[in-house]
Amino acid sequence: MTMSPAKVRPKLPPRRVDCTTCEVSTTPVAIPFMRVPGATERDIQKATDIGALGIIVPLLDTVEKIENAVAFAKYPSLGRRSQGNGQYRALWGADYRATANDNIRAS
Repeated sequence: MTMSPAKVRPKLPPRRVDCTTCEVSTTPVAIPFMRVPGATERDIQKATDIGALGIIVPLLDTVEKIENAVAFAKYPSLGRRSQGNGQYRALWGADYRATANDNIRAS
């Protein structure tokens, strides 16, 4: 059974997009984000170890929790992320650790 797009998505107002500076790529690009259950070191490290470049942490209600979430996602000197082995190297290459702090986003 196929569903029409109107039944799957709510109707949104039309938007104008200015693409005067857009670049067109023939290669599809997606950045893997993962929502974790909490701002714990364990949850965030698991997500980054399997290759997530973006971490979404819900319900951060203190500055300390926000700072910890970012620290758990970043390698030293910017954070506390461990140097454990994960599949990120197979996904992003051998130089992953050298560029990870520039590419990881935690929110």
